[in-house]
Amino acid sequence: MGTFDVEPEVGTIFVAQPLDYEMEQRYELRLVASDGKWENETLVVVQVVNRNDEAPVFSQTEYHSSVMEELTQLPVFILEVSGFI
Repeated sequence: MGTFDVEPEVGTIFVAQPLDYEMEQRYELRLVASDGKWENETLVVVQVVNRNDEAPVFSQTEYHSSVMEELTQLPVFILEVSGFI
């Protein structure tokens, strides 16, 4: 739908359009990764929280996390974004 974009080399997910809780509260993104020989896919669920209409505020400008191969326990990394009035 063009709401999200994915950087193909590393898989970073970007919000490409403003999110509006009144229009859509949940998105399901099916991502496929391939090395040319093998392929795998996962489902990323984005839930929009209706806090207020102010722009979200991150406590840091950058976040880093690692995901181990054959990881079975989820979630791996949770990032909470808040808005302030």
